[in-house]
Amino acid sequence: AAAVAWWSPQGGPDDAARPTPERSATPLPPGVGHVHALATDPGSGALLIASHSGLYRADARGIQQVGPAIDLMGFTVTGPGRYLASGHPQPGTDLPQPVGLIESRDEGRTWQVLSRGGESDFHVLAATRRGLVAFDGAWRTSPDLLEWTPSSASFAPISLIGSERDDRVLASDGRSLWASDDGGRSWQSMPEAPGPALLARAGEAVVAVTADGAMHLGRAAGTQWTPSGARAPGPVAVTAWGPVEDLTVVVLAEAGLVVSRDGRAFEPWVADGTA
Repeated sequence: AAAVAWWSPQGGPDDAARPTPERSATPLPPGVGHVHALATDPGSGALLIASHSGLYRADARGIQQVGPAIDLMGFTVTGPGRYLASGHPQPGTDLPQPVGLIESRDEGRTWQVLSRGGESDFHVLAATRRGLVAFDGAWRTSPDLLEWTPSSASFAPISLIGSERDDRVLASDGRSLWASDDGGRSWQSMPEAPGPALLARAGEAVVAVTADGAMHLGRAAGTQWTPSGARAPGPVAVTAWGPVEDLTVVVLAEAGLVVSRDGRAFEPWVADGTA
């Protein structure tokens, strides 16, 4: 699952994909611009970077742009090579403004409008067992990615996670966390959870990275959290994969991409193809 960004780090040098020993993170190449979300493709194992200038794929070959120039605000992966997104087309891109809900079935190379083209710029997206939940200034849910029902929730999210395994959804606003047990149709505040935070989910594991870069780990219910001790200063976006006992967490921090494979510390991200 993806998470939206507070701000974007500066672009890195030309050899951004190759960290040196003195670096604390792997900087992004020039031209990426503001980053809105990180995700992983379960088929290829690639790290996906949804940014102001389009989609970038990070793997053993480096960090390269994929597909047209679209300001990808909301972004989520629903299967190998299948992505959902929203945002704004850049000049020369044959998509409506805003794009509404768009889908790619070829790893981001091409995109098609599914619904709300010219109407919605969804800043967050999450898939659940009941369908999709999204926010474009108002909360909306869709069972089929075509027809949408508005929700009465009024908070504005900075991060949203869900899973097609169940109907549990977690969201973070500028103060705290919120939870939904019905696929985003109704919400309850969770004042005891870490927040504000960027969120990620991998199976039954959930990750919250707070504004100071501290990582907290929990289960999908989001009711109990444990500080991990790992810290990624200036967090921008986060994603995670793997089982609870062997979780990998990647954060785009102020200095660039970092990864934690032990829950205790971050190191510069290097592709290992295990997503």
